Amino acid sequence: NNPWKRFRENTYLFSKINGTEDLYDEKVQPIVDHVEEVLLKASEIDSEELDFAALFVSSKSLRMETDMAVSGETFTMLGGKNILADTTLLVEGEARIDFSVETLIAANPDVIAIATMGDIDACKERMETMIGENPAWNELDAVKNDRVYYMPKEFSVYKPNERYGEAFDYYAQVLYPEVFGE
Repeated sequence: NNPWKRFRENTYLFSKINGTEDLYDEKVQPIVDHVEEVLLKASEIDSEELDFAALFVSSKSLRMETDMAVSGETFTMLGGKNILADTTLLVEGEARIDFSVETLIAANPDVIAIATMGDIDACKERMETMIGENPAWNELDAVKNDRVYYMPKEFSVYKPNERYGEAFDYYAQVLYPEVFGE
């Protein structure tokens, strides 16, 4: 069950339980409508499927995100393909798995999205050190084409909730800048 679906279903359910359907219609339905518009526009894009890697970096660890995490789910809903989709690394129900540089290099993603937890400068320094230590990173299409993004925490680490519309706009811009603009 994905975060976006849970948000939609739970807010609707709680509005029914609490008798606040009018607030759902006023506050939540516009978010749902906006996200559906973004998804429709993305589905109409005639392009090759873009492979993405969603990374989660803290000052102490580096993990890869599955489609159970916000970034993985959102990019996949927009038509991207998580590089973990066809691997045997996935563990059912896990949002993040141990980082594998071999998987990243073998998959050669079009886009790399990096979510950070904690001190963003320390996270960026960790990434820069890792990239500097392994020249194969510079051969990745995402790196060569300047498609490596540090994602806003409010859209990648935390569930966007009332900001889902903004989050989908942001992810769509990252995945399809030529259509959604930057």
